Amino acid sequence: MFTRVRSAALVLALVGSALVAAPAAAAGPVYHSGNSGHKEVTRVYYDDDICGDRAGWTEYVTTWHWAYTERSEGVFNFMYIETGTYHADFDDPSIPSEDSQFTGAEHQTITGGGTHVWTVQWHDFPGTITIHEQFLFVQVGDDIRVDRYILRVDGCP
Repeated sequence: MFTRVRSAALVLALVGSALVAAPAAAAGPVYHSGNSGHKEVTRVYYDDDICGDRAGWTEYVTTWHWAYTERSEGVFNFMYIETGTYHADFDDPSIPSEDSQFTGAEHQTITGGGTHVWTVQWHDFPGTITIHEQFLFVQVGDDIRVDRYILRVDGCP
């Protein structure tokens, strides 16, 4: 959950800066940027989880990479990928700890002609639970053609 929030914030910040800079980008050179983190360890406390009232600490070990390209004709491209593992230790001693793995990818493109495509695929496999998250957004000019979000959770105790 933490990684999705971080990646969404990063995506929104970069898209916002690209949209503000779009008029200047039309006359400027090609711009590339990227960053990555390997075996980044974070520890987060959650009041609940996707299966309900199950508070506890979760420690993530994540590898991630993002890349950004902006071309002179106003084309913007952003890609973010991550994979990792985590250990969840719940406050309630009757709930066993869980070890899990996850993977996710986001991609955004804005064309010089005003088309915006944003996709997200995210999967998590804690214990007997499977979590699949998908997002697709397509906008052409001011017309939103697709705005679909699917969250499927199976196997909650």
